[in-house]
Amino acid sequence: MPPKEFTHRVKVGFGLIAALSALALVSAACGSSSPSGSGGSSGGTASSAEANRVAAADKIVAQLSQRPTSTGVTTPITKPIPKNISYEVIGCGATACDSTNDIIHKAVSALGWKFIEVQSDGTSAGTDNAWEQIIRTKPSAVEFGGTPAAQVQTYINQAAAEGVYVQGSSIPIGGPHVSFLAADATETGAQGEGMAAWVVADAAKQGIKNPGVLYASVPDFPILSSIGTTFTATYNRLCPGCKILDEPIGFANIAQAPAVIVSALRSNPNIQYVVYSAGNLFDAVTPAIKAAGLKVRIMSGTPSTTTYADLKVGTVAAVIPFAEWELAYELVDEAARHFAGAPIVPSGPLPQWIMTSSTLASTSQAGSIDGIFPVVSNVASDYEALWKPGLK
Repeated sequence: MPPKEFTHRVKVGFGLIAALSALALVSAACGSSSPSGSGGSSGGTASSAEANRVAAADKIVAQLSQRPTSTGVTTPITKPIPKNISYEVIGCGATACDSTNDIIHKAVSALGWKFIEVQSDGTSAGTDNAWEQIIRTKPSAVEFGGTPAAQVQTYINQAAAEGVYVQGSSIPIGGPHVSFLAADATETGAQGEGMAAWVVADAAKQGIKNPGVLYASVPDFPILSSIGTTFTATYNRLCPGCKILDEPIGFANIAQAPAVIVSALRSNPNIQYVVYSAGNLFDAVTPAIKAAGLKVRIMSGTPSTTTYADLKVGTVAAVIPFAEWELAYELVDEAARHFAGAPIVPSGPLPQWIMTSSTLASTSQAGSIDGIFPVVSNVASDYEALWKPGLK
């Protein structure tokens, strides 16, 4: 079966669309909350609009606090899945990529395929070296994540010309010869909605009016920008006029993040919340904030084992895990269907799950890889059951 030409799947859940539509209505109502010449009714209107916004945030948080139970893929592969497949992945230099690749290894092994991880430190030179190795070894398939396709398009073209099936993940958009793309900007950006809603809902519970937020990001990974865009849009709808202090820190300077963020918090005492776009990049910041005696509440995306430890003791208030298991198995499932000549089955959007310390305490972490456990608890067994007919 010849490779598809860029069958990029955009997957947006109906729940997200409905929630954003509701937020748009709430935002429209905010116009009546501004002072006007209509007498004393403006105060009541403002209070009502604020209550509506908090209610909208509470609804989103309640939905995302329920652990997802399915990826949406239920169609088995009945055509024979070939065994003589070599599947290579390219690292991106970040811990999250290493964890995802280790989970991909587990999934690939269940198919009896050969797995190779090509290391990269995430720099341009490291990425080029990794792709040059791919061109030399000519695997059946290669998956790359985090690096924009345009940056490595020349290598993608060369690999495709050699018959290599190319998959991408955690990048905003694909491009020519990227036959499958998972966790694109639309899909990954949805995480920002849950982060923003949690801050607004939590601030209301804490009795904090007009909460200010410091948003820590790493511009080197463009996919994180989509999370920030959705976070800002949602926060502005749910908390119009509330301060967002964007604090971008380059990956090469990530060791300076604790000093930079502590300094920013000291200079902006009206900031009550810190949001990490990716906790596994900012874990050193949390103890620095505590040591500085700063009283802020922290929400984190893409938690690491360190982030989870902080969540357990309360120095991090909430997290939204990146669905690494679900992403890994989705990639391998799509490759298996491709090589078997079976129809590609769309999955739902990557699952979102807001976790607190109480959620963590009641969650089994058996079978974790690199300390990362699935969002959908039975994701591995569910996918592997779908592959069994094709492995007979």
